[in-house]
Amino acid sequence: MNIKSGQIFWGLFFLTLGTLFFFDKYEIINTDFYFIWDLWPVVFVFIGLMVISKDTFIKPIIGALFGVYVALMIFGAVNNTISGKFVKTDFDDEDEFHSVQKFLEPYDEEIQFADLYLTAGIGICEIRHSTRDLIRGIARGTNTDYYFNTEKAGQRAKITLDLEKENLSIMGNEIKTKLDLQLSEEPVWDLDLEIGAAKTYLDLTDYKIKRIELKTGATDTKLILGSLYDVTYIDVKMGAAALEIKIPREFGCKIDGEMVLIKKNLKDFIEKDDDYYITENYSDTDNRFIINVEGAVSSLKVIRY
Repeated sequence: MNIKSGQIFWGLFFLTLGTLFFFDKYEIINTDFYFIWDLWPVVFVFIGLMVISKDTFIKPIIGALFGVYVALMIFGAVNNTISGKFVKTDFDDEDEFHSVQKFLEPYDEEIQFADLYLTAGIGICEIRHSTRDLIRGIARGTNTDYYFNTEKAGQRAKITLDLEKENLSIMGNEIKTKLDLQLSEEPVWDLDLEIGAAKTYLDLTDYKIKRIELKTGATDTKLILGSLYDVTYIDVKMGAAALEIKIPREFGCKIDGEMVLIKKNLKDFIEKDDDYYITENYSDTDNRFIINVEGAVSSLKVIRY
């Protein structure tokens, strides 16, 4: 029985799309996939390959990969639209690369501890993936002017990345800046993050995180934590924000703070009399996340994965 490449394309397309939405619904996957739009030229590569490989045994394979890729693009578009309409993730051709700033600090084997002080403005802010350098990043948009500095003393490095406030750019209601950062896996990190009106994605699963201080404005923030450090302290101060935190299930967790006006979704937590929340294994493990939250009219969701 011969299966046509068109059948393979549509079969893999619907299979992939359905699986992605199913995994997203039950929070099995931890990313928005809106980054897939940065790879849009790949569409033309696939089309060219399918033309070249016509009537060959390779065409069904290319069709299968193309179906998966198109499904990823559609899922990313829908997911990003639902989760963060206030952020403009695409830039007009005339200004897309009007301002590009790159950051890089090579890794020094003497560095065992690193502090990152980040002040980001309006737009998209992402920290994810590891790098062989101590820090590597790029800022893109109509106006990007970050002060970047690294100070080293013994085994500790202090990194400052500060956006000059007067250079923030908003045209109409469209947001024009995007910051992508990668950090080294080697040192133990303390993160001090002050983020304005932004869509923020912080996948910190590759890093050893000792402390996070997160101050947000009107943000939609996703924070994913890993299991590479025994005890992590997280101090959050939110404006009119939505914050989602994902933590490993084997770790214990305690959440407290001034949360009167915060809409809470703490499905796997036990509420205690003193108005704080813990997981059922909090007293049985030395591996913990200790979260303190203060917020205005905002929402907090903590997921154990």
